[in-house]
Amino acid sequence: MSIVKRNHEEQVFVNRESELEELERAFNSTKAGRGVTVFLEGEAGVGKTALFDHFSERLGPHGARILRGRCLYKDDVEPYMPFIDALEPKKTGPVMRDCLPVGLIGLRMEEEKEESPDIPVGLFNTKDADSRILDSGNVEQERERMFNSVRSSISNLAHSKPVVFFIDDLQWADRASLQLLHYIARHVRQAKVMLVCAFRPEELSLEEGEHGLLDIFRRMNEEKLSTTIRVNRMGRESISAIVQGMLEAEDIPDTFINKVYSESEGNPYFVVEVIKSLCEEGVIDPTSHVWSTMRDIEKLSLPGGLMDIVSRRVAKLDYKTKKILMHASAIGSHFEFKILQRALEMDEEELLDVLDQLIEMHLIIEEPSKDGEVFRFDHVQIRQVVYDGLSRSRARVMHKKIGELIEQECSDRLGEVVYILARHFHAGQIWEKGFKYSLMAGESAQSLFAFDEAQKYYLQSVECLERLGNDFSGGRNGVMQEKALLYLRLGELAYGSGRFLGAIEFHKSALELSKKLGDRGLEAEASCRIGLAKSQKGDYKDAEKDLDRALDIFTEENQHLSMALANRGLGYCHWRAGELDDALAHYAAAVESAQDAGDSHLLGTMYIDIGNVHNHRGDFENGLKYYNMAIEELEQVKDYSEIARAYNNIGDVHIQMEKWDTAIEYLDKSVQSAKKIH
Repeated sequence: MSIVKRNHEEQVFVNRESELEELERAFNSTKAGRGVTVFLEGEAGVGKTALFDHFSERLGPHGARILRGRCLYKDDVEPYMPFIDALEPKKTGPVMRDCLPVGLIGLRMEEEKEESPDIPVGLFNTKDADSRILDSGNVEQERERMFNSVRSSISNLAHSKPVVFFIDDLQWADRASLQLLHYIARHVRQAKVMLVCAFRPEELSLEEGEHGLLDIFRRMNEEKLSTTIRVNRMGRESISAIVQGMLEAEDIPDTFINKVYSESEGNPYFVVEVIKSLCEEGVIDPTSHVWSTMRDIEKLSLPGGLMDIVSRRVAKLDYKTKKILMHASAIGSHFEFKILQRALEMDEEELLDVLDQLIEMHLIIEEPSKDGEVFRFDHVQIRQVVYDGLSRSRARVMHKKIGELIEQECSDRLGEVVYILARHFHAGQIWEKGFKYSLMAGESAQSLFAFDEAQKYYLQSVECLERLGNDFSGGRNGVMQEKALLYLRLGELAYGSGRFLGAIEFHKSALELSKKLGDRGLEAEASCRIGLAKSQKGDYKDAEKDLDRALDIFTEENQHLSMALANRGLGYCHWRAGELDDALAHYAAAVESAQDAGDSHLLGTMYIDIGNVHNHRGDFENGLKYYNMAIEELEQVKDYSEIARAYNNIGDVHIQMEKWDTAIEYLDKSVQSAKKIH
C-alpha cells in the first residue's frame, strides 16, 4: 500500500503501516483507560510529524481530543513551552479555565537532584533569608502541586473523550518540561491519556554532559512507562512513490529514481526538497512527461544534505525576499506580521505579496492564531540556514530593533514576553535591558521550579553586568552589588539541586564581592550559605567556621531570623558529628531567635530537629515531646509535608519501643497528612 499526501505544507506520507498499527494499539489501550506514552524516534526529515498527522486523522471517528505542543530550536527558553502551547485556554476552550495552574497556563509567567532530595530552593529572597533553607520537602511539595495541576488539567479533558497529546521535537525541550512529562506519564496510567513524543536521536549528543532527554528516557524505560517506535528511512520503492506523487507521473526513469534514492539515502524530506529545488532550477518540468530532454541524469548534481538543499533554495531568492527572511529568522521560529513589518519598515501590501510567494515556495507557513497574523518557517533548517548567514553586526542590529518593537508592543504585558526580550536585548548587546529582562526571566523560571533555565538566565544577567561595567546606571558599586545578589541566587539554585560544590563556589563569589563592598549583611549571608552547603557535604568542622562567622555578624545586627538559621545549621553540624549536647545548645538558641521572629514554620521544623537529636541519644520521652510540639506549630501553617514527617518519626520511636499498635496508628496519621499535600 502506498499513500502520498500533499497539501500546503507538502507533507509526504508513504508506507508507514506497521508504525500506524503500533500507534493504534497504544490508542486502544488508552480508550480502555490505560494511559500510555509513546516515543517516536527518528532523524530529521524522516517523517515523524507526518506519521502522527496521519494517525490523528484516523482517530477522527473515535472523537479523540488532540493536543499539540512544540519545542523550539535555540529560541528563548520559556519553561514548560510545549505544555503552555497545548493547554492555553484559547486553544482548548472554556473547559480549561477553571483547572489550569496559576502562573503556568493562561497567565503565562506573569510576574535534578544529584543527592539529598529533601533540600529546598527558591523560597527565600537574597536579603531576608527565611526558615526554609533547611526545611525538607517544601520545594518538592510545591513543584509536585504545580505538576499535579497540569496533570489534572489533562486528565479532566479526558473525562469526555480520550486525549492524545503530541509533543514534537522533544530533543529541544527544557529540562523542566522533561521533568513534567515524566511526572504526567507516571500519573496518567489509569486515565484515557496518550502521550506521543517525537525526537531526533542525533541531537542528543550535541551538548556538554548528558542530554536531559536521555536521563528522562532512561528513567521512564526503567519504570516501564513508555514504548518507542523507531521511524526509519524508507526503501527505494517508497522513495519512488514519493517522487511519482510529487510529479504526478509514473513513467519516471529508473536512473533518476536510483539517483535520488542513492543521494537521499531514503530520507523523505530530503527527497521532497530535492524535487522542489530541481523544479525551481528548471532541471525538471513537472508539467512535462518528456524526460529525454533532461540533462544526463547520472551527471546530475544533487545537494549533499538537508542544509545544502536549503542553502541552494535560499541562495536563489532576490535581495528583498532574503532580507524579509533574515528579519523573520531573527524574530524566531514563529513571527508576527506586525512585528516583521515594523522591523522592515515596509509597505503592508508589498510585504504580504512576498510572504505569499514564500508560502507558495513552502519556505514559510501561516499559522492559525487568535493573537494576530503569525507565520512560522516550514522547517527548522530553513530558519537555521538564513539566521546562520547573518553577519554578527547585522544580527546585533536586528535583535536590538526587534527587542525594542516587542517591548513597545507588549508594554502592558511584559511578564508574558520576558524570555523573548531577554534573548533579543542580550543578542542585541543592549546590556542594561539585557540584564533587566534576563533577571526577570530567571526569577520567573525559578518561581516555576525550572531551575536549569533559571540558572541560564541568572548567568546571562551576570554577563550583561560585566559588559556594562561603569556604564551601569548604579555605577561600579551597583554592578558589584547586583552581581553578589545574583551569585547568591545561583548558589541557592545549586544548593537546592544537590550540587553543593557549585553552591559553595557561587557563594564564595558573592562573599568576595560583599567584602569589596564592605556590606556586612551580604558577607554574613554568603558565609552562612557556604557553611550550610559544606554541612551537606559532611565537612562539619569547616562548615562550623563559616556559620560561626555569619552568626557573629547576624548577632551584631540583631537579625533574629538569620541568627536562627545559623544556629540551626550549627546544631545540624554538631548532631551529625555526634556532639549531641552542643547540638541541643545551638538548637535551643535557634528556637529562641525563631520565637523572637514569630516564625511558627521555622519553630515547627526545628522542633523536629531537636526531637531527632533526643531520639538519637535514646531519650524517647523528649523525642516524642518535641515531635508533638512540632505538629502543634506546623498545623498553624498547614505544612502537611512536615506534619507527615513528624508523625512518621513518632511512629519510628514507638517501633523502637516495640509498641507496635501505637506505631501503626502514627504511621497511618503520617500517610493521612501526606494525602493532604495536594
